[in-house]
Amino acid sequence: MAITTIRLRLAAYVPAGGCWHAMRTQYSWRPGRRHRARRHRHDFPEVFWLESGACRHEFGAAHRDLAVGDVVLVRPDDAHGFTPLPPSGFTLCNVACASAAIERLRALHFRTRPWPWDGDEPVVRRFDSEAINRLKAWGDLLVRMDQDALVLDAFLLDLHRMLVDSAGLEAPAQGPTWLSSALAAFAADEHLLAEGLPALRRLAGCSLAHLSRCLRQHHGRSAEATVTALRLEQAARRLRDSDEPVLGIALACGFPSLGHFYRCFAGRFGEAPARWRRRERRLVAG
Repeated sequence: MAITTIRLRLAAYVPAGGCWHAMRTQYSWRPGRRHRARRHRHDFPEVFWLESGACRHEFGAAHRDLAVGDVVLVRPDDAHGFTPLPPSGFTLCNVACASAAIERLRALHFRTRPWPWDGDEPVVRRFDSEAINRLKAWGDLLVRMDQDALVLDAFLLDLHRMLVDSAGLEAPAQGPTWLSSALAAFAADEHLLAEGLPALRRLAGCSLAHLSRCLRQHHGRSAEATVTALRLEQAARRLRDSDEPVLGIALACGFPSLGHFYRCFAGRFGEAPARWRRRERRLVAG
């Protein structure tokens, strides 16, 4: 049976002229009651963290049990929901904002380091007690404070600093040396990028099944998603640094059609390629 999801839109929660929505919510667990997750999607990224108790986070056809200190990055269009776990349920705080606010940080600070939001599913990080207490303090402020873009930027910068500090996100190499070398060579050659998965498998020197297992284990995404992500990074660089037509960039990076490129690019960067290019150039120009 298909899972029904509702789609939430940021405009329905943010006041006129605002830039974020923050809320602290408690979900109770009751013995004998059948608890079901209410699945939803949204047109915005959100981050949430558990402040008490435990829950089951359901996404796609999978789930993951979360506890206090777990921080989850949910991308636009991730279908997900929550089920409380005994003995008392859980309390979470979530912050939602426009995709452009997140991508601005990526452009400014994550061009040479792993991007915390990458993966085939919502990304989970375990924060220590000091970091989670900092997030609780941010939650107190964001829930009650009038909208101010400067406050949102300060929160996002602090959050991403903590994400980098947690789980070794700054480590340049993930997985065995042969995998890191294959990915680096693949990303550096536009002809290999255009060829796609056969080229990456050839560089890795192993079967597609083994390559896929290693990528899921060490990078959290499939071989196909890895190729798409590296193609999008190359396309973004060419959009930012050249005047090439969008169609030419899409085809050169291995996307079979302009429509497919637009869908992938908007899913990753939150807006159409031409609009992203204009915004990036305004940032560079100051």
